[in-house]
Amino acid sequence: MSDAEANERELEILLKARCPLICAVSVEEERVERLLLRLADRLGLRLTFWSATQGFTDRQGEGLPGAPTAREPQDALRLLLERGAGEAEVYVLRDLLAWQADPRLQRQLRDLAREFRGANKTALLIEPEPDLPPGLRDACDLLHFALPTQKGIRRFLNRFLRNMELSFEEDELGKAAAALVGLSELQCESLVARSLVRSRDLDEAFFLAERHKLLSAGDPVEVAAKAAQADPRLAAALRRLSEDPASLERLRSALDATG
Repeated sequence: MSDAEANERELEILLKARCPLICAVSVEEERVERLLLRLADRLGLRLTFWSATQGFTDRQGEGLPGAPTAREPQDALRLLLERGAGEAEVYVLRDLLAWQADPRLQRQLRDLAREFRGANKTALLIEPEPDLPPGLRDACDLLHFALPTQKGIRRFLNRFLRNMELSFEEDELGKAAAALVGLSELQCESLVARSLVRSRDLDEAFFLAERHKLLSAGDPVEVAAKAAQADPRLAAALRRLSEDPASLERLRSALDATG
């Protein structure tokens, strides 16, 4: 069983067990959320998402009818505490621990874990670092997500290139996937987009050189972000290409401009 399969299995167990508070540790928010969507369909769970920028949304990204905006963390947790029992539901809370220094937030999360226990509901935090405050460690199940395996990167490449209406030989895909092992899916997306813009090809040597830079840096995510700021075409390509037709068209235009 691969690390990715083990992560999926462990998260499925935690959701089936109705664990009230889970922290998924990963820099790949979208990848974790795609897994959650699959598991929610399989287990018959309703998914509701929260962020400080959008408040509560459904799985299509639409606001919840009749629900308060609740963009402040304390307001969001207060609303969840007031909802009570009902259908099986998972609340995905993005970046909530950015406010963990507030002792009231910690208290609300502990209260939420207690209220959700046995209530068929789960609050799931997605955080880039396992930086739980001491007061929450005994109330929260921690799950570390591994980076994509070579097999997982192949799946990503197939999806990415299909959306771009591009195709490459299996041998090229295999070499590209091997050269990208050790990076997050977002970093892979960045490098593939840059390679396509530069040479309309999956440049194995470019991937190996850039991977070395990223893995040698103190903070690979920060390095990727700085690279995007320095290259406008890359910044456009980094947007959610598979879900955003406008971004997809911009990258196609950039590819065409290279001749």
